[in-house]
Amino acid sequence: MNPTPEPNSFLQLWLAVGFIAVVISNIVLVVNGLLNRKQKREVSFSETPASKAEFDKHVEWNRREHESLHGRITNVASECPARMDGLNRDWNKTLDDKITRLISADNAGREKLHDRINEVLEAVSELRGRMDEIRKTP
Repeated sequence: MNPTPEPNSFLQLWLAVGFIAVVISNIVLVVNGLLNRKQKREVSFSETPASKAEFDKHVEWNRREHESLHGRITNVASECPARMDGLNRDWNKTLDDKITRLISADNAGREKLHDRINEVLEAVSELRGRMDEIRKTP
């Protein structure tokens, strides 16, 4: 018998101890999580009505808020036509500029096409003249 243990069995022992430690720590974490769960909160309303002063204070705040909102809506409604007119003018100017550029590009392309057609017609008439000369000669 050899009193010195084999290194392989020593490594296996430490792996087993590590595995058991990981399993125990996971179990502790799960149990701790289950025990320390937060309780659900519930909201309940009491049936005691607000005092007259609190109610009047709320009504006054509500009135001021409505007046403020009404003023804002009125301002937006009064500014809206002017803004729309400005946007409409800008949009019309942009469209007019684009249409003008397209028309000028189209005109330039048409002029180039006519120039090229004129060149071809000149060459055709020159060829026609040569063909007439060739036909006239016996």
